[in-house]
Amino acid sequence: MVSEKEFTKKELQEETTKMAYLFGLLHYHYARTLVKELGEKRGEDLIRKAIKAFAIDRGQRMRRKALALGLKPTITNLKEVNDLPSYTFSREEKEKTICPLADAWQEKGELGQVLGLIYCNINDPWKNKSFDEKANLWRYIKNRNLGDSFCDAVNVEYLE
Repeated sequence: MVSEKEFTKKELQEETTKMAYLFGLLHYHYARTLVKELGEKRGEDLIRKAIKAFAIDRGQRMRRKALALGLKPTITNLKEVNDLPSYTFSREEKEKTICPLADAWQEKGELGQVLGLIYCNINDPWKNKSFDEKANLWRYIKNRNLGDSFCDAVNVEYLE
């Protein structure tokens, strides 16, 4: 018989942090392999294409969930149907972003941070745009992969 264990919020955060760190390593290794095998331009183009498809899939799934719940698919309502675990890593302080993905990329050095920034600059804005078609595409100007202590998704450079 399997025994059930109740987890504290802290334990759940630790578990999701470990999984996110591994996801960061996975992204780094497949992305690095593409760049090494295909060259920087072609490799990065394919990385962007794959991440964009992933982001659009996420946004569309959350959009369908919102509509099924009777919510309008607006950026304001995105948090109501977010597909990330409820107990996850977060910003501990105003000027510090806790992100195990960025931790993994930072540990891999400059290439890790370049590949990590590609992920962040494609995934976050395209997820939002496929959820709310009125959302603007943007890119980070403050991000841990740029050497900042936090990722700022509010003050960004708009691309449209």
